Amino acid sequence: VYYGTQSSASKLPEYEMPSVTWGVIQGRKEKLVSRVIIFDYLKGLGIIPDQLHDLELPSTVDVMRERVEFLQKLGLTVDDINNYPLMLGCSVRKNMIPVLGYLEKIGIARPKLGGFVKNYPQVLHASVIVELAPVVKFLRGLDVEKDDIGYVLQKYPELLGFSGLSC
Repeated sequence: VYYGTQSSASKLPEYEMPSVTWGVIQGRKEKLVSRVIIFDYLKGLGIIPDQLHDLELPSTVDVMRERVEFLQKLGLTVDDINNYPLMLGCSVRKNMIPVLGYLEKIGIARPKLGGFVKNYPQVLHASVIVELAPVVKFLRGLDVEKDDIGYVLQKYPELLGFSGLSC
């Protein structure tokens, strides 16, 4: 992997100066070693990684640790993660934060977000624009008041799994 040239004055570690191909070119052997290390880390926490074999995972334990710790700060336990380990395939910055921010924006209180994810963890895989916003628009078209959207979705979170809804 080529990371570009750096002047001697700015000798930053490679991971701070990623190229366009960062994370794209990784040999099969390195990926396997990385997965074994990550799976060992998860097992050490009590998380069973059996369902994660076909999932694209981060290349470092640090990124996986960030995901686990983020979920734990939400209030999820190791048992909650084991009930739906696929949530570990979600990026904190690209998936979790945008989805949780949107849920909070539509009326689910921050202290209740962990419970919401516990009840409907698939929401972390959703796209706000493609999947979540159309459901909210659909509910508004059914005369659900804007202030009641959060309540309705907390009561029936599986509504967020419906796609192709339109007004």
